[in-house]
Amino acid sequence: SPLIDFHYMTRAQEILVEITASKLEIDILEIIDIEQLYPLGYEFAQESKGSFSFKEDVFKRNWKQFYNDGKGIILKAHKDGEIVGMFGFIFYEDILNGDLCATETFWYMKKEHRGGGLRLLERFEEISKELGVKKVCMIHLSRLMPEKLKSIYTKRGYTEIETHFTKEFR
Repeated sequence: SPLIDFHYMTRAQEILVEITASKLEIDILEIIDIEQLYPLGYEFAQESKGSFSFKEDVFKRNWKQFYNDGKGIILKAHKDGEIVGMFGFIFYEDILNGDLCATETFWYMKKEHRGGGLRLLERFEEISKELGVKKVCMIHLSRLMPEKLKSIYTKRGYTEIETHFTKEFR
């Protein structure tokens, strides 16, 4: 008989994630508090393995504009007064058919709170439905957990429709 029951370990890990997630609070970030996200922005950029850089002034300017225009929302996950996760999304009219769409622009959780990040995704979907969004779009960095995220998205009813490539000019 095996020394470790892997099914049991998996369930134990699931329970730990549920406990951690239940202690998180999810709220819409007030734009005046945008600077509180800077440390997470730098962590995300570093963890992205060169996929992008984080610039405070650009982040702040763009999100202030999205908020002022009613075109974006940032969700924050916090525990005991510390912000441990963030999820930004923007709204726009589909250029082909006019449907209201929402697209995630970033989703990041501190490593020790990763299981609780699904609550941010759930809240994104809830808000989008409440606002009459017809389609939500999720993205992921190909260098960060692509198979895990693909599995999460597929289980939640998302369909993979496109792969995105970039080319940087210097």
